Amino acid sequence: MQCGRLLLLLLLSAAHGRASSTAAPRFAGYRSIASPDGHMLISKGARDWTQLVGVRPLLSESTRRRLLGDITRPGFEWTVDRHANFPTTDVEVHALPWLDAEMAALLEAEILPSIERLFATDQRRLFVRDQFVVKYSGGGGGQASLGSHFDESCFSFVIQLNDPGEFTGGGTLFAHATEALSVPQGHCLLFCGYQHHEGVAVTEGCRYILTGFVDLRDEDEKVRPFYGTLPGELPRPHGAGSHDFPSPHLPTNLARLQRAYGGAAGTELLEAIAHQPPALPHVDTERLASRCANFLQSGLVPDEKFYQFLQATVGDGTREDESGRRGRAGACPSEVTATI
Repeated sequence: MQCGRLLLLLLLSAAHGRASSTAAPRFAGYRSIASPDGHMLISKGARDWTQLVGVRPLLSESTRRRLLGDITRPGFEWTVDRHANFPTTDVEVHALPWLDAEMAALLEAEILPSIERLFATDQRRLFVRDQFVVKYSGGGGGQASLGSHFDESCFSFVIQLNDPGEFTGGGTLFAHATEALSVPQGHCLLFCGYQHHEGVAVTEGCRYILTGFVDLRDEDEKVRPFYGTLPGELPRPHGAGSHDFPSPHLPTNLARLQRAYGGAAGTELLEAIAHQPPALPHVDTERLASRCANFLQSGLVPDEKFYQFLQATVGDGTREDESGRRGRAGACPSEVTATI
């Protein structure tokens, strides 16, 4: 068994030959290999490369402090029902525009390239499904933990926001590991979302993290190795087996769309999506194209995500009437039939 682990370490070292000279931090229950992105961690129970965990510094001190200042102010509103199966006390990154913009830059320059190198994927095939800030509270003051689960995304990341000395317990426990993994504030965990994991209970204090789900849109045979730990077929309509275009309102995905359609923006982008052939490989934009076409023709806005996409694309080109219905600016109220 030890020989197998050593062989795995050697193979991984060769695959990531640009090893850093930075001293490897110690994480209980893990072996560490220095890499250009920080460190690759291998648990004592790991059996294949999909069980690698990346750890790297990410958030600047100023960003971290600003975010903590926002989410810990009196009266800050958290949601508790955004996720059906494993709900968390959270808030979407999109709800904090300054953070949304900063995360878009970090995703493009840091997070997605790290996933590409760690898991030998193509960054052009990576799309963000969701990003949100989570609060875990000890002492009976709120949600303390999250049960064992796998994510509806091929890859996930978790950024530790506050100092681990401010809470007791916590951390991420993977099914292939014997001990929970905690990282310093500002550091980011990168891992395959199809690995079963859980948020360990916080017994005292509060733990704040920023987590995100990243989809891999590629041919099924290139995605299947990540999904090998789960039984059955590739999950649809979300995750590995899906080729839909997730969260088009998020800045990093919107920028990908704009580049794919020759830099088009505003109404020009809506026209291109609606009437030109799909421009992104391995991504199904049919649903988005249909919605863009319906909006251009009649002003229909079927749901909140599409409304957010329109706001990011055309800004004041949409409006909300007194009844809360949304549609194209200047559209006759009788044309606007969708309610969100």
